[in-house]
Amino acid sequence: MGELTTAEQFVAGFARRMVAALAPDELAAFDPVSRAYLSDPGGVLDTRPRPEGGPDPVVLVVTPVALPVATAVYEHLLSRATDLAGRRAGRGLLRRRDPGPGGPIGTEVLEETVTGVRQLVDTRTDDQRLAAQCAELVRVLLEHHG
Repeated sequence: MGELTTAEQFVAGFARRMVAALAPDELAAFDPVSRAYLSDPGGVLDTRPRPEGGPDPVVLVVTPVALPVATAVYEHLLSRATDLAGRRAGRGLLRRRDPGPGGPIGTEVLEETVTGVRQLVDTRTDDQRLAAQCAELVRVLLEHHG
């Protein structure tokens, strides 16, 4: 795999921060899993069987969940930034008075993103606790963005 694109850098970095906070034991396997995901997102599944009475399932699923979550966050923020740029261009407001896409994330976009993350993780894992943890972590990471 060659040099990472900006999108891939965001996805890998954001997912790594999620894994570090929620399942630091998975960091040893993060790089190969993230490379595999970036090469073939459909090839990294988060539907691994959960052992009955075994170790905490969060440790078994965080990396494969964090990567698609980071992708969804990136795509949502990019879409919202594109919408904002289009509205500004249409009104002739391309001056940099307001923070641009690289600046602080507005409350509406933050809440949309957090809600989307909660739904995505819950749908993919059927684990409401993990969905809530991921959503809150995304909130914290985005609040400190910019």
